[in-house]
Amino acid sequence: MCSSDLFPSHDSVVHTVKISSDLIAKIHVNQSDPEAPRKVIVLDTKSGKVVAQVNTLRDVTSEEPLFELGDFNFDGIQDLAVMDGHRSCYGGPSYTIFLGQKNQPARFRRSSEFTDLAQNNCRLFKIDQKAKKISVFQKSGCCHAIDVEYALAGEKLLIMREADFYSGGYRDWE
Repeated sequence: MCSSDLFPSHDSVVHTVKISSDLIAKIHVNQSDPEAPRKVIVLDTKSGKVVAQVNTLRDVTSEEPLFELGDFNFDGIQDLAVMDGHRSCYGGPSYTIFLGQKNQPARFRRSSEFTDLAQNNCRLFKIDQKAKKISVFQKSGCCHAIDVEYALAGEKLLIMREADFYSGGYRDWE
């Protein structure tokens, strides 16, 4: 990655955000084009290396956090969620998910499957470490709400249960 990728233009203002004791984010805002996407670059504070990069929609302000850390895939390694806009249901926050890697050249790798889960449902998914389950909330219209519970089989997300609050029923997939 060359330095022009880190600092996209002379019109860019860079905001630094501390994510954790060993991660910071540089958020680049193009002053001459307020509608332009922001570039978020996550750096390891010890090595200075770029560990994640996301182009966000122009407005990533929200009551939701810009960054979430956790063990999303139950492997004991810290994972990272970066808010990338408002693409989830009803314009809610959406996230790009990076799964942590141990003993690999890259600290994180982008996960398409977890990113889809974080962008195609309402809010960021919830993690139950004890039960090793991931749950999402879906909504359609004023009254139709569904909770969907997933489990991991290797690196594949499998639907285990759907609870439909409109009909009062649920469906087990086990």
